[in-house]
Amino acid sequence: MVDEPEKYRWSGYRYKAGIENLNWLDLDQCYINLGLTKKEHEGRYKEWMKDAIPEGECEMIRKTVHLPE
Repeated sequence: MVDEPEKYRWSGYRYKAGIENLNWLDLDQCYINLGLTKKEHEGRYKEWMKDAIPEGECEMIRKTVHLPE
């Protein structure tokens, strides 16, 4: 598990958030509907990702996954 979505190398997050240019990645209609411009898409996508998981839930998952045996 990674701390930030941009750290997961197999995710499209880096492209959709405007961090990296991946010309081979297809954009889905939901992403395209986030705005009229590339900057709007990127900004709204980052906000949506930030708000998608309730605060504290990631930490709870990390603690659960890394319990000592």
